[in-house]
Amino acid sequence: MADRRFVEFEARPDEPFGTLHIRIPIRRRFVPESAARHVRNALKESLLAIRALLDEAIQGLEKDRTRPAAG
Repeated sequence: MADRRFVEFEARPDEPFGTLHIRIPIRRRFVPESAARHVRNALKESLLAIRALLDEAIQGLEKDRTRPAAG
């Protein structure tokens, strides 16, 4: 059986922010191509943002590895 919750709030006690999930069921045939294109572009931009964050984290790890050990 499909999950019928449309709004859900996820909170963790050790984090200052929570996540609000919103689901809007809609039949694909009712979604105009222009709206679908915007959603695809938004997803792509979100993935590119995550890639940028990961690249920055990787660079930080590489800088830590090239530093001489204290001692």
